Amino acid sequence: MFIILGPKEDPAKIKGISDAAKAFAQIAYSKALFITRGDRSGTHMKEMEVWEAAGIAPQGDWYRVYEKGAEGNRSTTLFVNEKQGYVLMDRATYLILKNDISLEVAVERDPILLNYIAVIDVNPERFPKINAAGAAKFIEWLCSLEAQEIIRTFKVDVYGEPLFFPNSEEWHKNQPAK
Repeated sequence: MFIILGPKEDPAKIKGISDAAKAFAQIAYSKALFITRGDRSGTHMKEMEVWEAAGIAPQGDWYRVYEKGAEGNRSTTLFVNEKQGYVLMDRATYLILKNDISLEVAVERDPILLNYIAVIDVNPERFPKINAAGAAKFIEWLCSLEAQEIIRTFKVDVYGEPLFFPNSEEWHKNQPAK
């Protein structure tokens, strides 16, 4: 799950907006500082998806590329915290750093911010030396309730909330109807 982090003062006035594209448009309109990794990473590509949904090609002094963005989300988040700007970031990085930064979650839980991690079975005809049976067994386990519960509770005892969210068909089949 991605989130939009920003300074406590919230100069773009986006805190609590539920639509990430609208929040990005408000950041652009207000010309509040936004810092991007700019490195074609998964985080950067998700950011570009949100800008596209907002109908904006970000540019100008308010939109800065972090020159060390390729060093990763931790480095980028610490830099954005230092500059007190906005950034699109993954929830796990935020939870790991939240006691060391003053940035706050401004926008979260918009479906466009979902960050799916998928597992794909290998094709034994294309890759005959692969342990296809073992891979299939691993995928079966990874999608099981047991593994999905491990994903759901991973480091909750440390950070107070999940870093990741289960999403297998098996998991969803076994959840109470909302």
